[in-house]
Amino acid sequence: MADSLEMMTLDKEVAEERAEVLQQEVDILKDKIEEISVDLDVLKREADILNRPPDANGDGDNHARNSLEIVQLERHNERLREALIRLRDATNEQEADLNLQIKELENENYELAEIKLQYEKVKEKLETTESQIEDLRQRLDDALGAEEMVEQLTEKNLALTEKLEEIQAGNDDLEALKELADELEENHVETEKQLQAEIDHRDMLLREQLERLRSAEETNVDYEATIQQFRELVQHLQSDLDHLRQKEKDQQSENLNLASQSQTMMSLNMQLQSTVMKAQAKAIDLELRKLEAAQANDRLSYMQPYLPDAFFKTENDPISCLLLFKRLAYKAEIIIKHLDQTHPISEKIMDNVSESLVSVCELRQKAAWMGDLAKRFVTFVKHCTPEEFSKMARVYHDLVGSERRLNALVEFFRTEESNDAESVMDLQRIIAHLEHLAEIYLVQSSDTGNADLFFSLTRAFDMNSDKMMVELTFVKQIVYNASKTEGKQTPDAFPPQA
Repeated sequence: MADSLEMMTLDKEVAEERAEVLQQEVDILKDKIEEISVDLDVLKREADILNRPPDANGDGDNHARNSLEIVQLERHNERLREALIRLRDATNEQEADLNLQIKELENENYELAEIKLQYEKVKEKLETTESQIEDLRQRLDDALGAEEMVEQLTEKNLALTEKLEEIQAGNDDLEALKELADELEENHVETEKQLQAEIDHRDMLLREQLERLRSAEETNVDYEATIQQFRELVQHLQSDLDHLRQKEKDQQSENLNLASQSQTMMSLNMQLQSTVMKAQAKAIDLELRKLEAAQANDRLSYMQPYLPDAFFKTENDPISCLLLFKRLAYKAEIIIKHLDQTHPISEKIMDNVSESLVSVCELRQKAAWMGDLAKRFVTFVKHCTPEEFSKMARVYHDLVGSERRLNALVEFFRTEESNDAESVMDLQRIIAHLEHLAEIYLVQSSDTGNADLFFSLTRAFDMNSDKMMVELTFVKQIVYNASKTEGKQTPDAFPPQA
């Protein structure tokens, strides 16, 4: 008990010294604010003097010079005002922190005073008990032969022993309560981690459901267009059927053709029914996915109010940064998939290679490299230390603009309004930003990071190979056409791509 009191006294003295140092720093900052306020007042007075209308006898040069000085002073005043605002915000934050620390020190001081009071009471009881024991010992020495005195002393000793056991039991209860409080704190921390993990999982499911929802909507539009085409075809075939039935009275020989066309119409009708059933199934799946997305959103909105404020201040932005990197990688794969569907290189290279195909290859290469960089960051964030994880909050705010630019690029591809040259420039800007961040944060790579780097380099080699093959074919085609135009081509020189 005495050791713990000494430690708490030392902690109190250290805390008081720290509070004094922090109070001194606050006073210094206040003095600086006053000095800056005085400087600002002086500059305002000078600006007012300079803003006075010039005399009629002054020439144009003095007036222009005074105007320039006034503009410079106004800019200087604006910078001083911004610096003063920042200094005021920093001073307010430090003052709030100091007030919080002072309150904590006052609470500790109050608890220390209570513990000292308890210590004094226990010490007095112990001294009283020792004096009683000493008195009883003296009485025992004076009357060794008195049995009644011995019994009284024995009873008093037993009573003191019982009191001592009660005090020991009280101390044991206090220790048990302390252990229970520690266990509750550990359970609280573990529960918070589990809730955070569940939120991350639900957020990821929500993103996946939204992507699936968008894909289902696009598929539904395609199915509606297909159904409309089948309806037009059925109407056309119905008119043909009516015309054939009218001609059947005059031309019996056309019955076979009419039967074949009827069979074709029946088969197309069956295909239409099958397509309608598939569209209905897709619509049902789409509604179910909308329900799942709504349920995930509701669950997330219900859980967010129960999260501590520290989560939104320290961990929300790094988690958003991890999800942003995943979105960048996913959208890069969408761009590559779209380009592969609209511009299949293996088929296009067999025909005449256009200049747009060269731009498409370059766009595929840029998108693949950007997606691999984003995947490397995802791996880094998943395996980084808590300090490095906290630093990802700044990265999230830096990459919001890049994600907006990538969203606009994906929207252009969706509406078929993209410009390959501008798209390559936008992707190059995003890649430059990601490479700059990689030089800062991906310096020390783990085994998983090295595997991702090897995969990205291998994929980049594959993309560059396709690009080089298309460029060589395009150059060979240009040379062949030029030589053919000039009449200088030989039979085996630069044949067209077969």
